Amino acid sequence: MIIDSVLATPEQAAYLQVEAGAALLHIERLTCGRDGAPLEFDHLYFRGDTFRYQARVERD
Repeated sequence: MIIDSVLATPEQAAYLQVEAGAALLHIERLTCGRDGAPLEFDHLYFRGDTFRYQARVERD
């Protein structure tokens, strides 16, 4: 997973109801199955004022 900040494009700004050029949180995520095969690849964009990150790490 990669988390970074980007500036909202006009299209993203319209969807997220912010000004174009506003700071957004961007997450790039690859989800794999138990066998390691890729299942899903996402680019997610969030308003900075509505985002909460929580992680759970499991160890063998």
